Amino acid sequence: MKISWLYLFFPLVILLFASCEKEISIPLQESDPKLVVEGSIANDQQPIVGLTKTIGFFDKIDLNNVEFVTDAEVWVTDLTDNNKRIQLFPITIDPLTFYTISPSDPLFSDFENGKTNHTYKLEITLDNELYEAVTTIPACDGVDSLYFKKEARFEPDSVYRLIATFTDPDTLGNYYKYFTRRNGNGYNQTDFIEPFTSRFDDVYINGKTLPADLFLGWSNQDSTLNAFDDINSYSLKGDTIEIKLSAMDAKVYEFWKTLDFAEGSVGNPFASPIQVQTNVSNGAYGVWSGFGNAYNSVINNEQ
Repeated sequence: MKISWLYLFFPLVILLFASCEKEISIPLQESDPKLVVEGSIANDQQPIVGLTKTIGFFDKIDLNNVEFVTDAEVWVTDLTDNNKRIQLFPITIDPLTFYTISPSDPLFSDFENGKTNHTYKLEITLDNELYEAVTTIPACDGVDSLYFKKEARFEPDSVYRLIATFTDPDTLGNYYKYFTRRNGNGYNQTDFIEPFTSRFDDVYINGKTLPADLFLGWSNQDSTLNAFDDINSYSLKGDTIEIKLSAMDAKVYEFWKTLDFAEGSVGNPFASPIQVQTNVSNGAYGVWSGFGNAYNSVINNEQ
């Protein structure tokens, strides 16, 4: 009886590959903790800066493992208004520590709220190292109008899409995020919540007036990857909804965009590594954000 050479070839190939298996151990080198900056100033908010240190890759992420920095020297300068400069001091509201201005400072009223179209510089001195960042507060007019449209996919409930008419200024390079707050039908939100996919720019809408669907923010919204398919992202009759539209400059937008991408790729083995952008110098992480905030509200009285 003849035996094909293929019957001998395949077992040999399998044995060959099996013999080539080798356990690979990649040593993970520990690095010195880096400074993390979470700072913002807005046309309706004084400067607030949180400073922490990075944690280990395998460390549990909770407040007990966060190292708050309380011994830095922090200053904010209004580069548009004669370089007025004010110092920020740490305040601890257990377990959080953040830096802000003191009401006893003679310049308190000048920095109690940021000013639109002003540019602000943040300076942080820590362990003889200087970290700097610059941001601008763009003007923002909010949305033109808000209205509702029946969303028949969720029958028999009376569910509505919230739609905004929005006009983008005729100057290319505008960047936005929006937040929602609603009350009624079991919701009693005291804070504005950022919905899924709330960030956009004017690359394709520069100078135009367009309608846009606004998804509503809700707790545990990260449990869904598609707000379009979740009833919590829509409105019911009787809702009172407030919209906060925040304008920002390009570098702040890049930070939030890359952070969103990085968070969305967690656990995805096919996702490419994402380097979250920062506008802070000297190897620090995080962002110094200027926000131009505008507010609109609407009551769902649809029949």
